[in-house]
Amino acid sequence: MSESENFGHQHPLVFNEKQSNQSEEACCSRCGEEVSLSAPSFGCVECGFHLHKKCVEAPSEINHPFHPKHPLLLLQNSPYVNGDCICNICDKTCKASIYHCSCGLDFHITCALFTYNIAQKNFEELQHVALEDPLISTGNDGEELESFQCFVCWKPLLSSTYFSLDCGFHLHKKCAELPLKINHMCHHKHPLVLQFNSQRFSCNICQETQKRGYVYCCLPCKVAVHIECVSTPPLPIVEDNSHQHPFTLFWIQFPFICSACGTEGNCAAYICTTCNIIVHKKCISLPHIIKSRWHHHLIFHKYFLHEEDLKYWDCIICHDEVNAEHGSYYCSDCKIIAHVNCVTKNETWYYIVSPENEDEKSIDSLALLPGESIDSITCVIERNDAGEATKIKHFKHMHELMLSEQIVEYDKYCEGCMLLISASFYYCLECGFFLHQACAELPKMKHVWFHDCQQSVLILTSDYIFRCRLCQHISNGFAYKCNECDDRVCLLCVTLTPDTLTCQGHKHPLLFYIEYEGKCCACGGDIRAAYGCKDCNFALHLSCVAIPTIARHKFDEHVLALTYSDDNDYSECHYCDVCEEGIDLNYWFFHCATCETSAHRSCVLGHYPYIKLGSIYKEGDHPHPLIFVKKIYYYPNKTFIAHYPDLFSFVHLADDCVGLKLLSWNDTFAVSQLEKNAFLQMEEDLKNNCLAFPIGFTRGFGLKRKCVEWLKEWQKPPYTPLYADASHLDPRTDVSEKRIVGVFHEFLHLTIEKKTERQNVSNLLKPLSLPQKFTKVFERHPGIFYISKRCDTQTVVLREAYDCQRLIQRHPLVDIRERFASMMRKGFMDRSRGLYKKTANVGLEDPSKIVLGDKACGNGLDSEVESDCDLFSEYGSMTQLIALPEFLLKKC
Repeated sequence: MSESENFGHQHPLVFNEKQSNQSEEACCSRCGEEVSLSAPSFGCVECGFHLHKKCVEAPSEINHPFHPKHPLLLLQNSPYVNGDCICNICDKTCKASIYHCSCGLDFHITCALFTYNIAQKNFEELQHVALEDPLISTGNDGEELESFQCFVCWKPLLSSTYFSLDCGFHLHKKCAELPLKINHMCHHKHPLVLQFNSQRFSCNICQETQKRGYVYCCLPCKVAVHIECVSTPPLPIVEDNSHQHPFTLFWIQFPFICSACGTEGNCAAYICTTCNIIVHKKCISLPHIIKSRWHHHLIFHKYFLHEEDLKYWDCIICHDEVNAEHGSYYCSDCKIIAHVNCVTKNETWYYIVSPENEDEKSIDSLALLPGESIDSITCVIERNDAGEATKIKHFKHMHELMLSEQIVEYDKYCEGCMLLISASFYYCLECGFFLHQACAELPKMKHVWFHDCQQSVLILTSDYIFRCRLCQHISNGFAYKCNECDDRVCLLCVTLTPDTLTCQGHKHPLLFYIEYEGKCCACGGDIRAAYGCKDCNFALHLSCVAIPTIARHKFDEHVLALTYSDDNDYSECHYCDVCEEGIDLNYWFFHCATCETSAHRSCVLGHYPYIKLGSIYKEGDHPHPLIFVKKIYYYPNKTFIAHYPDLFSFVHLADDCVGLKLLSWNDTFAVSQLEKNAFLQMEEDLKNNCLAFPIGFTRGFGLKRKCVEWLKEWQKPPYTPLYADASHLDPRTDVSEKRIVGVFHEFLHLTIEKKTERQNVSNLLKPLSLPQKFTKVFERHPGIFYISKRCDTQTVVLREAYDCQRLIQRHPLVDIRERFASMMRKGFMDRSRGLYKKTANVGLEDPSKIVLGDKACGNGLDSEVESDCDLFSEYGSMTQLIALPEFLLKKC
């Protein structure tokens, strides 16, 4: 061993002619390949750094004969941002130093040096490698070698005698002996030179383009011929079943237009003198009849068409005009046309139909079992006078379904598409099952045009959670499933077609483009495949096309509509009412015209917009199954509940919501505020358990004697404890009414400001099992409750909690709310006066001097209770102020 220079390494390197004492595997730091025991190399004793001798001796620059245009430069690392590059010879990832050319060519050091020696006819490296005959058994490696290809011609390695090197480089013997230059009859002007196909030229004979490998090429004339096409010349005469006459080879020295596909060709052509057509070599075998994913009928290859044969001259795939004087694919039923190269671009886009099966291969007829119906409606029980099915039995539900066109409840979702019920639908009288009429009439089996298994029929399924193959949304509605690849497609995506599509957000029809570069006009994301407008720069993601046009969210009681644009003068002030971030009005969002609220699409729909409540789902690495629940306002804090597992638990309610259950009862807590203040009651009332409610009226308000007597009698019945079972009470009696008053007396005491919107109280009908029209107690007992109609909102206020303008028991949060409400008032006033506009910042009134309150906004109280204006002048929590900006703007 002798010391050598360190070749850029911090420690001295030692030359190892043979590494017989190497204890573990080592890799060359330049090429990344393993340093074998027999290969000479340099190594570092201190840190295990190794270099092949050939890598050390690799020149920093190579003028490669197979790439004479530019030199190849040796780089220590990949020149690309992502750090990854693929060797253009062996098609494997380059992990270490590479040879790079500005043309975009990259090579392993081993590959570049090996091909350089081959080009220089230096076969020293091959002298010790035995030739392998593919006809002789290759032993245990036979199955593996069947997948290998020659690194020069990229044909199967076992198709000819070959070399197989230890470094993983494979090539045919004939490819190693190829001449560097040849003269070929397809190009008489210049010789063709063997070189890397850096510019991805297609072969002038077979019209195919190899991703890797070598070609014989003339760079000035841009003529290229595959090695295989040089070694195996095209046949002089070719016969094919797709044409009734034979084709004759014709070497042509000028460009021509192929009569079969309509694209340009040169050099090698085949002609039919009988039909007077000229075609590419590859176009001889074009299938005559195919089924394409882009059309629901079979399409036929035609060499030319007459004008009356077509309705439109645009290709149904790329939407560019087709020259019908040349070859194309055509449907005589629909009178549509498509480019040959568009139809046959991808093998998964079509399949060939033999002429014998032309009549049998009808796309509209699907193979069913005997007695099975194509329709998902298994039985029509009743029909109306128009012949429409009004009562049916659906194969995905156990009960009978009734047809309805009245949209009563907007919180019902279709079990098929998982969208809000917004059109004619079927419903079940026995359970909460709803199904759009269109979803109910879907076929059980269907061909889906964008599915890769074109010859497979997808089956309608349900009752499981899946991820849609197209939009990638998770859903557990109805889906069409492929039994071959197990892909599933949701009903929203199944309705998409490659034909013309209309969209409410755009005035022109949209066409499907399989290749599109741009931004989605709905969400702003990058697009690869899209529905786009041919007349203007408008395009949509596939998932954005199928987005619901209406939706619901807990922040608004109304249905939200998908909005495509906004002409509001204050558009720069638009914010999402869910996340409070800004809304870009150039993209779609949801909006409520009644409340003037807006929200991002993602905020309204969430991560799982198409999942039924109560569904069980396994998410990622989480060890337990997850249950989808409906989150509502004032939902119990999970952290709080988790701290008291012995007191509380979550339960599923009948309406698919989640409730909170009390596990441990404590009588000391089950005491109402009226019972706590029992010391204020008269001694006689306490003995009879006739607790009376504190009553107070507006100053100057008088009751008739008859009403006063009734009120005294109403206070006499015994007080029913609020937390006791009251199911035995007759709702028509004063005892029951007194209990209802007690319930809301206690409820208002539990609120921070001792008041709430009447609508919130109305929502307690079902949870508390109250009788219908129970809110009438507020009008019947004005001495206990006060109803404010300020800001067009009815608010129930507990009278005894206020002393004129003062809230007697003032919670600290009240001050925080009032400060926030004041800030919001100021913001609305600033916006109304244009303080947020970019061009209007000068000469405006000081917003701090703007007076808000009852004088500006009005109190909305009746004249008979004017004296109570001061008492409730501060009413209007931040919720009401935020929800009613228009009121503030108009009044102020």
